[in-house]
Amino acid sequence: MIDIFLADYRNPAHAAALVGLLDAYANDPAGGGTPLTADVKQGLPTALAARPQAYSVLAFDDDAPVGLVNCIEGFSTFACRPLVNVHDEGFAGYQLDPAFGAAVFLQKKL
Repeated sequence: MIDIFLADYRNPAHAAALVGLLDAYANDPAGGGTPLTADVKQGLPTALAARPQAYSVLAFDDDAPVGLVNCIEGFSTFACRPLVNVHDEGFAGYQLDPAFGAAVFLQKKL
């Protein structure tokens, strides 16, 4: 069963899932083909936690992390309303329906 929820950057299991999935994405040609540095792996959860406009959505299949969407909330002056900048969307080692990423994203506000 797939569980989708907001990441708690201070939760070690969530932080590990975030870094692991992002590193898998970074290693993929679609993510640039270069692994994250040790400094990024160590500092990213704390850096994201310090930014109230940042949030991440994680997807787990049982206990295995399988999906990640990193988002930064911004503001549209043209529309006079919030907008969301999706920075990363990665689904490591999982066969997914194309709509899965959208479903993860839409679950953001549980």
